Amino acid sequence: MRATETRNEAQRFLLALLEVELLLDYRAPVLRRSNRVAIVTWPSSENSRGLVVPGQFGTVPEYRRMLQDQEYSAVLFDGSLLQLSWSFVSNRLTRHRLCYFPCPVELTSVSLDAPEATVSDAVDECLLQDFAGGEDGRNFFEDPPGGLFPLLRLRSPVRFDFDVEAAADDHPACHLTMTREECRIPVHGPVSLGHFVRLVFRNFFPLIWARHAFLRTWSAPHTFSTISAAELSELHIAWRSTM
Repeated sequence: MRATETRNEAQRFLLALLEVELLLDYRAPVLRRSNRVAIVTWPSSENSRGLVVPGQFGTVPEYRRMLQDQEYSAVLFDGSLLQLSWSFVSNRLTRHRLCYFPCPVELTSVSLDAPEATVSDAVDECLLQDFAGGEDGRNFFEDPPGGLFPLLRLRSPVRFDFDVEAAADDHPACHLTMTREECRIPVHGPVSLGHFVRLVFRNFFPLIWARHAFLRTWSAPHTFSTISAAELSELHIAWRSTM
C-alpha cells in the first residue's frame, strides 16, 4: 500500500469511529512529503514536548503529556489513545507506529459531563478522587467504604513498531512493546491497520467489536515478512492470511 492510500484508509477508519460515537477527539491524518520520503501521521503540535521521554513508558505522566500535547490520532470514548503513523521511501513502507494507549483511569460520566471539561481535566479529577485522604483514600482498600471503587487502572500501552533500518540482533525490525520500554517481542512483519484494529477492539472492547460490523470486516491484508531466523526460534507473533 502506498502513502496516499494509507492516509485515506486511516481517515476512513477514524471517521467510521466518529460516526458511531466512539471518539472524544480525533486528528485527521496528514501526508508529508520530502523528496522520496512520505510520512502519514497525526498533525504536529506547536507545543509538543516530544513523543518519547526516557523512563516514562506506560506512566500516567506519559499519558497526560501525550493527551495535552495532542500526540495522538484519536481519543477513544473511554479516554484511550490511538497513534497511527507510517513512513515510506519511494512508496515502500519502511516504518510504522501503531499504538493503543489505554486510559490510566476509569473515567466517570460525571467527570466528562462537567462544563468545558477536557479529557485531561477528567483524568486529573479521577486521580485526585482516588488518592484524596492518603491512606484513607479509596485506592488503598480492597473493599472501599461506600462502594467507591478505585478509578486508577494498571494497564500498559500496546505498541507495534516497525523500522527496517533499526533492525539488529536484539532489535527486531517489527516488534511489540508493552509493560516495559525494553520489551521487543518479535513480529512476523509490518502490521496492517486492519490487523491492529482487530487486535485492539476484539480483545479490549469485545462488546463494541460485536456491535459494529465495520470493525470485524476491515481489510487486513497480509504484509511482507521481516522476521529473522533467530527470531523465529523464539516466541513471536505471526498470523495466517485468511482475509
